[in-house]
Amino acid sequence: PHEHSCSLSYAQWLNQIHPEQRQLVDQQLQQAIATHTDYAVEYKLITPDNSINWVLAKGRGVYDSNGKLLRMLGVIINITERKLAEAEQRRAEVLQGELQLLEDILETAQVGYWEWQLVENQGYFSPTLKRMLGYETHELANPSRDWEYLMFEEDLPEFLDSFNQHFQNCSDSPYFQELRYRHKDGTAVWAICSGRVIEWDKNGQPLRMIGSNIDITKRKQTEAELLAVTNLQQAILDGSDYAIIYNNANGIQTFNAAAQKMLGYTAEEVVGRRPAFFHDLEEIKQRAAELSREIGREVAPGTEFFTIVTQNGKTYEKEWTYIRKDGSRFPVLLSIKILHDLDGKDIGFLGIAKDISQQKQIEIALKESEHRYETLAQAAPVAIFRLDNYGNCNYVNDRWANLSGKPKQAALGTGWLEAIHPEDRDRILTEWLEANLGTKGLFSNEGRHLRPDGSISWFHCYISPETNFNGAVIGYIGTLTDITIRKQAEEALTKYAHEVEDLYNNAPCGYHSLNAQGRFIKVNETELQWLGYTREEMIGQPIAKFFTPASCLAFEYNYPRFQTQGWLNDFEFEMICKDGTILPVLISATAVKDAQGNYSYSRSTLFDIRERKQVEQKLEESRTMLQLVMDTFPQRVFWKDRQSRFLGCNRAFLRDSQVTIEQILGKSDFELPWAKWAHLYYADDAMVMATGKPKLNYEEPLIGPNGEEIWLRTNKVPLTNSAGEVIGVLVSHEDITERKLAEVQLRQTNEQLAHTNV
Repeated sequence: PHEHSCSLSYAQWLNQIHPEQRQLVDQQLQQAIATHTDYAVEYKLITPDNSINWVLAKGRGVYDSNGKLLRMLGVIINITERKLAEAEQRRAEVLQGELQLLEDILETAQVGYWEWQLVENQGYFSPTLKRMLGYETHELANPSRDWEYLMFEEDLPEFLDSFNQHFQNCSDSPYFQELRYRHKDGTAVWAICSGRVIEWDKNGQPLRMIGSNIDITKRKQTEAELLAVTNLQQAILDGSDYAIIYNNANGIQTFNAAAQKMLGYTAEEVVGRRPAFFHDLEEIKQRAAELSREIGREVAPGTEFFTIVTQNGKTYEKEWTYIRKDGSRFPVLLSIKILHDLDGKDIGFLGIAKDISQQKQIEIALKESEHRYETLAQAAPVAIFRLDNYGNCNYVNDRWANLSGKPKQAALGTGWLEAIHPEDRDRILTEWLEANLGTKGLFSNEGRHLRPDGSISWFHCYISPETNFNGAVIGYIGTLTDITIRKQAEEALTKYAHEVEDLYNNAPCGYHSLNAQGRFIKVNETELQWLGYTREEMIGQPIAKFFTPASCLAFEYNYPRFQTQGWLNDFEFEMICKDGTILPVLISATAVKDAQGNYSYSRSTLFDIRERKQVEQKLEESRTMLQLVMDTFPQRVFWKDRQSRFLGCNRAFLRDSQVTIEQILGKSDFELPWAKWAHLYYADDAMVMATGKPKLNYEEPLIGPNGEEIWLRTNKVPLTNSAGEVIGVLVSHEDITERKLAEVQLRQTNEQLAHTNV
């Protein structure tokens, strides 16, 4: 500071003070004069060159004896440097406070702050930024250039490129970059890194940068999970053998690969269209009319129909007819459910369709087999009956009524026993029980029926146990051959089709995923319900644990091949349910591989094929039973197609003809040992098939295996399918050669007697 001595008037002195402070300084001096006290005041002084200096003025007044001011004495000290230092200190304190406030704000918002002095290559990380990376404040020193090691190597080049472009452009706008930092535990921390240069030198080189990092790891994880869910949803849609179609007010929105394969359209051809083009319009009208009658008001076909049948969140399931792009029609099992948004508003229909053409074909084949059996049973020259395990009758054919003279209903329950002659009834029943047939025995006996008119009819009885496909006895099958004129033994065994319980054939398919070791990593509710396990009981467990031994071996053999091949279609396996039951399933799977082509995990679809297996078993049992019944007949039985080619025969026919089944199947009579009479047989066959009327009890000759002439009494009936169409002819005959010889002998004897009498 400098001190100066001068003599100035009060007005002159006051005029040197900066106008902003002149009044304040004057007030302070007037206060000192009035109180006769010293003064000390700081103010800005305007120098002659109009520059500004800060000064400190100290002084006092000189008064006379009356207290009147005579003059002012004082000193003026230049304090400009001190004032500038104080101002700089205050600015620094304000800046520090603002910086601390900014850091507090960033801390509250969980935003990491950083600063970089480029010349000194020194930086600063805020505590939030350090915690973001898993470090306490003292664990991570404010870094220099070594901060690069905190970034993932893959992200560093792109980050540095953005960094350098910001420098080169001398931009005042911050740059933004999404990148990954390495957390203290080694995991990735995704962040939005933004920053800008705030100080440049006179040559345009950056001196100082500031920036912030916002943690977006959770957002990235959510995006990854959403992508995984989206990919899984698409994989389920594409991997399903069910047609999945989502339809809203704008038409079809989802049309998966199975739907495209099933209906012959591409997704591009149907998206945005109404689904009516692959429905049978007449069928829709018929279903709508039925619903109208049911609820008592008119229902329009289409959207209103499905809205009503799926109301209250119910799933609609019915068989429908679909029309392919090529115009062909096929049956489907259609499940439809209305979808709602979070507000409960309808947003469309989800339809799942299963092609049941194969199932329908099996059902038709089964019906035709049963119809063929019924035709045979009615055309058979023997009475056929069926008993349950307790000896109660539940079926007889028309021949039983003819044989017993009673209506068929009279045989049901224990009525078949009451029709037997009282003298034979107890004996036959006792001998049957003593026979202890087991599962493969055959009971044979003879007895009499006491007919309502008092007449007697003789029968030969064969009874055999009926078993299911597990070998358990479920009843008895028997035949009665009329031996009133001729007593002959007859072996009869039929097998009734095993009735199976209707299983869940409308359930959606199951889905699961396996890791490289074949262990469950995902499983859906349908599969859990099928198998009876909870998700906790299956996740992490090897799928082989849930297979039967045979299926386990098949899986262990095929799984490594599947991992290499990448796909598996329609493999049948048997799975063990929690309750110990076996569930046959059809599995198709797709391998998911990483970017290097290495197997990662699998996605599999499961279809419950219990119903198909049971229908196939039932069809096989029906065919076996049919053959068994025919092999039991004492008559010779065979059947032909429309061209009179042999389709099958019973054992008695093969035995008498001395040919094998392989030698006769597909052959006509012209190609077999009895070709001499083929034209007669062919003509009879043609007449029966043309008229649709049976030809019964007629006699015809045949050449025996040793060249001898044999006489047969024959019955021929048309063989029809379930639609009533004639598809062949069924023939049964018996050997009457002995009777014919006896008639010849009798005729010769009568002629000799007549000649003798003459």
